[in-house]
Amino acid sequence: MHFWVNQPNVDGSKTRIQANIYADKQKHTEGIKELYQSVRLFLPTDMEVIKSFPEKISWLTILEVWNNIQWVDDPYPYRLTVGIGKPPAKKSELHFMVDAEDYDYSTKKYIELWHDMNKTIAVPIGKWFTLEYYMKEGNAQSGRFYMAITP
Repeated sequence: MHFWVNQPNVDGSKTRIQANIYADKQKHTEGIKELYQSVRLFLPTDMEVIKSFPEKISWLTILEVWNNIQWVDDPYPYRLTVGIGKPPAKKSELHFMVDAEDYDYSTKKYIELWHDMNKTIAVPIGKWFTLEYYMKEGNAQSGRFYMAITP
């Protein structure tokens, strides 16, 4: 699959290529309880230029899982995002990051529950790799998230 973006379309500074997968609400009313996926990815060497972007990158999303969506007033809206980011620096490696948020209907804002960026392993650019992840719905004790990359 190949996608090409010619111009930004979100706030004039970023863009989106998106595929939506929805559960049949008549049959599956409880949302996603567990999810596992393994995907082969190739990020082209053109992405090397992003390393020189002088500001922080926090919105290069690879995967976003919504469990209960706020735009239809589902109770307990939640999203988990896996992405690529970098700190604000003249030149910096790209790293994988993950965060989880819920939504506060009273303030109409997302609330970050947790966030992590692996700063020891750089995102492989110009070579194939496997991205594997697992998530299990739950609280601080019972919820799980696992992610690995392999050549």
